[in-house]
Amino acid sequence: MIEKEITTNSNGADLSGTLCLPEENKRFPIVLMIAGSGPVDRDENMAGQQINIFNTIAHHLVKEGFASLRYDKRGCGKSKGNFYKTGHFDLVNDAIHWFDALQEQEFCEKIFVLGHSEGSIIAPQVGLKRASAAGLILLSPFIDNIESILIKQAAQLQKEFDAGGLFRKWLARMMGATVASQRKLINKMNYPAASGRGIGPLKQLELLYM
Repeated sequence: MIEKEITTNSNGADLSGTLCLPEENKRFPIVLMIAGSGPVDRDENMAGQQINIFNTIAHHLVKEGFASLRYDKRGCGKSKGNFYKTGHFDLVNDAIHWFDALQEQEFCEKIFVLGHSEGSIIAPQVGLKRASAAGLILLSPFIDNIESILIKQAAQLQKEFDAGGLFRKWLARMMGATVASQRKLINKMNYPAASGRGIGPLKQLELLYM
């Protein structure tokens, strides 16, 4: 197994990733990995959360003769940019940019696009924009509408904070990790004036995948 650090510039941001190859000087099918939500790095780790998903998958794939590319999101790991100013379509464009960069490599035979969680709504857009994609792999895709998912996540977070006593309950309110805070944010995002298109940006995103 050979792992190499590679970089590319996507719309002004230098992005960094790890290319994993079974060996050198041969052509391989490649799996482009698109991470889930949050400020995660190429292995889907972040402060306080070390789950090592993508490096585990990459190391298994290489044993089966597949190369792979996993990369840090903007503002995460070794990638430049500001994660908190990065919108959904920035993430889509970054994934497309990596796809194009891989296609130019001599070792590239064909490219599969793998998306995990939030990545499972980005991967199909890459497939729509790049007909040469050999296939899509969706891990933990959404089976509910976005508003329902956000409320359920908030409810679980609130439950965990509530179990930690008064201080953690106060901390949850300060962080906005409550169902009430999430509903307020959703209502704000769904306000039509926010987009000027008759519906709010959250509804626009939901309709995109219907």
